[in-house]
Amino acid sequence: MSLPSMDAGRVDGGLHVAEELGQEQCWDLLRSNTTGRFGFVQQGRVVILPVNYLVDG
Repeated sequence: MSLPSMDAGRVDGGLHVAEELGQEQCWDLLRSNTTGRFGFVQQGRVVILPVNYLVDG
């Protein structure tokens, strides 16, 4: 796990934490649910949309 980022940007004052995942761990996490979130920045604002998905295999 990497250290929390000290970048400003979160309104709630929380710290961003990133963790690198292996390929098998990614597939396990994807298989464990059917709903996720897709987040992006549009016109300077954060947009987070729900996404339904199915892992085949």
